[in-house]
Amino acid sequence: MWLFSRADLFHGYKLRAGETEWNEMQVVDIIPAGERAIARGHTFASVYSPVNASYRWPANSRFRP
Repeated sequence: MWLFSRADLFHGYKLRAGETEWNEMQVVDIIPAGERAIARGHTFASVYSPVNASYRWPANSRFRP
């Protein structure tokens, strides 16, 4: 996660070009449990913008910045 965050920070700070991008990484753990398995997932995301601006977060979302 640290490497992903640093790479995205470097990309955003040094290169500052292109369009707004949504970067997403999904990690899935598969845990064997006898003849079955348990899957557990996590999603890590970031937004890259070439412009220093504020973005509105949807009010009906359950996540708040």
